[in-house]
Amino acid sequence: MAKKEKKPGDHIILRLKNNESPLVLEWMNRQSNLSDAIRYLIEEEIRANAVRDLQEYVPAKRKPLALVELERHEVGAEPEKEKPDRQERESEPETETAEAETGKADEVDKKEESEEEYSDDIIDHWMNI
Repeated sequence: MAKKEKKPGDHIILRLKNNESPLVLEWMNRQSNLSDAIRYLIEEEIRANAVRDLQEYVPAKRKPLALVELERHEVGAEPEKEKPDRQERESEPETETAEAETGKADEVDKKEESEEEYSDDIIDHWMNI
């Protein structure tokens, strides 16, 4: 039987393994909107690697998820709330000198690069599961 192509509004079934990692279950149970959380991870994968079949890159049998792998992401710690994007920050009233603004823009760029690296780390982690 051929695989049915997904269309907007379709439902999907996500079956959990009988031996699912407790950390995966904890992560799922922490999400207030599991569908949107999974959608976000998919979007991040596409941003990083374009559209591809992960089964060609991720082994079907993987090592169990261990706490050690997640320590750098502070498992159990609440993540920072998302900050307004750069465009929203730039639309705020200008009250600083041009020189200070340039320094502030550089700082924002560094923070955004750091957030992108964190997203890449999360994607790498999920790809290694």
